[in-house]
Amino acid sequence: MCAILGYVFNDVNYIPTSIDVNQFQDSLNLMSHRGPDNSTIDILPGALLGHNRLSIIDLSDSANQPFYSKDKRYSLVYNGEIFNFVEIRQELIALGYQFFSNTDTEVLLNSYFEWGHNCLDKFNGMFAFLIYDTKENTYFAARDHFGIKPIYYSITKNGIIFSSEIKPLLSYIGNVKINHEYLSKYIETLSVDYGNGTLFNDVYQLEAGHFMSSLTSYNQNCWFNLENEVRVYKEKNTIDQIKIDYKNYLWESIKLRLRSDVKLAVTLSGGLDSSAVYAISSKLMDSIPPTAFSVKSNILNSIDSEFETAAETVKLYNGNIVEVMNTSEFSKHEIYKSLCNQEMPTWSLSHVLYDRVYNKIRENGIKVLLEGHGNDEILGGYPTHISECVRSLIINGDIKSALIASKIYSNSLYKGYSSFKKSSYLIFLGNIFTPLKYIYQSIRYKLSEESKVFPKRKLKNLSFKINRLTHFQNVLLKLVTYQIVPTVLRTFDRSTMSASIEMRPPFMDPKVVICSISLPDTERVGFFGQKHILRSTMIGMLPDSVLLEKVKRGFTADIRKFILTFTRNDIIDLLSKYSLELKINSNESLKVYDKFCSNSNDWESAQLLNKILSLLIWCDLFIGENWKKYK
Repeated sequence: MCAILGYVFNDVNYIPTSIDVNQFQDSLNLMSHRGPDNSTIDILPGALLGHNRLSIIDLSDSANQPFYSKDKRYSLVYNGEIFNFVEIRQELIALGYQFFSNTDTEVLLNSYFEWGHNCLDKFNGMFAFLIYDTKENTYFAARDHFGIKPIYYSITKNGIIFSSEIKPLLSYIGNVKINHEYLSKYIETLSVDYGNGTLFNDVYQLEAGHFMSSLTSYNQNCWFNLENEVRVYKEKNTIDQIKIDYKNYLWESIKLRLRSDVKLAVTLSGGLDSSAVYAISSKLMDSIPPTAFSVKSNILNSIDSEFETAAETVKLYNGNIVEVMNTSEFSKHEIYKSLCNQEMPTWSLSHVLYDRVYNKIRENGIKVLLEGHGNDEILGGYPTHISECVRSLIINGDIKSALIASKIYSNSLYKGYSSFKKSSYLIFLGNIFTPLKYIYQSIRYKLSEESKVFPKRKLKNLSFKINRLTHFQNVLLKLVTYQIVPTVLRTFDRSTMSASIEMRPPFMDPKVVICSISLPDTERVGFFGQKHILRSTMIGMLPDSVLLEKVKRGFTADIRKFILTFTRNDIIDLLSKYSLELKINSNESLKVYDKFCSNSNDWESAQLLNKILSLLIWCDLFIGENWKKYK
C-alpha cells in the first residue's frame, strides 16, 4: 500500500527541469501518509516517477520503488498487493525468470514482461500501477478488478500525470471546477466514484478493471467485465457446485490476505461480515488469532458501538480485543480535515469516526487490517436490497420464497434509523404491483424534505437490459460496479491510508464476488435471514448473537453528533457561497437544520443534513481553495 505519482511527457526527449521536479516533489509530499517508510523520485528522459512506500511485503530496501527491471529498461511504480504472488513467482521461475527480491513488485513486473496486459488476468489482488519503458518512452497503467486501489490522471499540455489521490493533480489543472454530471449523480444516488470521471473537471480516474497505455491515445481498455464473468460462471456450474465454491473461495481469499511481513489485525463491528472474517482468520492462524479492534462508545446503547457483541466472537477463539473509545464530540477542524482526505462528499460524515478509529489502531503498531467491506452488496444485506430480492423472486414465480424474504425485510429494519416501519405484507404486495410501488415512492419523495432541498433531483426506477441474470443479480451488479461499492472502497482507502494502514477486504476477492452474485436468489434469504449462505457457512464458528441477528445497522457513527458542531450562522455562510452552484435550496436547508435542532433524535433529518454538509464542506475545501489548510 503506497502512493504513486508519474508524469509522462509528450516530448520523449524532454529532460525535466528543476521547476518540474520541485512541483512534482510538492505533489508527492501531499501523499506522504500513504507511504511513510520510503520516498523516492526518479528523473528519466521523458518522464518523472515518484513513490511513497508503506512496507508490507519484503521490508528490505531492495523492494523500494520506482522498481527497475534487471536491464533498467522498465520502471514500475505500484500501489497495492498481488496476494497470489507466491504462486505466480513459482510459475515464472519455471519459465526461467530469476528473482532478486521477495516482493510482489518484482513478480508484477516480470509478469508484464512475460504476458503483457494479459498478466492482469493472473492477478488476485488490489492494485494500481504505472510501468514506463525508457527505451520506447511509452507507459502502461492498470487498475484492479473493482478499483480497491485508486489511480487518477490529468492530461496537460505537456503530457499525462497519474496519481493515487486527486490533490496532487490540482496544481497541474489550474482552477478547480465542478463536473456537473457527477454532481447530479451525487444528488440523485450519492454516486461519485463510478466510470472514468470524477466530481472535478479535468481529473479522471482509471476505471476499475481497465488499463490504458501510450498506444491507446488516452482511451481505456476493459480487461475485466463482472457481468460477463458472472454469466459464464453461472452457466458453467450447478447450484450445488456454486454453494461448494462459495465456502472454498471465501477461505482461500482470507488465507491469501493473511500474507504479510508485518503485524496485521481485524476490525470487528460485531456484525456478520467482519465476524466471519475474524473467525476464519483465527482458524487459519491456528493458535494465535489476529488482534481485533472494535469501537466502544462512552454513551450507553450508542448506535456507533457494538463492542459487547464483538467481544463474544473474540472470546470463542481466546483472542485479544482492543477497545477503541469514541467520545461524543467532533471538532469542525476534524470534520474538514477528514473531508479533505476523502476528496469527495460521501453518504454521511461517518468517515470522521473511521479516521479516529484507524489512527488509534496505528498507534498500536498495526499496518495491515482485514475488513468486511463489500459483502452486503454482493449478497444483498440491507433492507433495500432485500426488497429487490422479493421482487426478483416474484418475477421468477417463487412466491413462497418471496413471502419469506418479505418477512426478513421487515425483521432487518433498525428502528433507530427510521420511524416508518413497513410490514412484510406491504413489501410483498408492493413488489407484486410494482407500478403502484413506484407511484407511492414518487409521491413520498415529492413530499419529503429532500425534494425541497434538492429541487433538481429526479427519482429514477431501476431498469436493466436482458442478460440471463435475475433481477436481483442485476441489482447487485449495479451496486458493485456503480452505486455503492466504488464509494465504500474509496472511503475506506482514504480513511485507512490517512493513518498509514493497508486495508484488505476479503469479500472483494474476484472469485468470491463472481460466485456470490451467481448464487440463486433463494440462497440469499432463508431461515437464518439475509445473507443466508454466509450464515450457513459460519454455523458453529460464531455466537448466536451474531449468527441469528437479522437487524442490519452497518458500521457507522451516530451521524447526529456531527450536525451541532456547526452553528446556524456556519450553515448560512456556506449556503451563501455555494448553494447556487450546488443547486441547493438555502431556505429549505435551514428549515431542516432548525427542525433538527428542535429534535436532535431525528435520524432522517440527520441523514439529509449530513448529505448537505458533506457537499457544502467539500465545495468550501476544493472550490473555495481552502484544502491546503488541512493537507
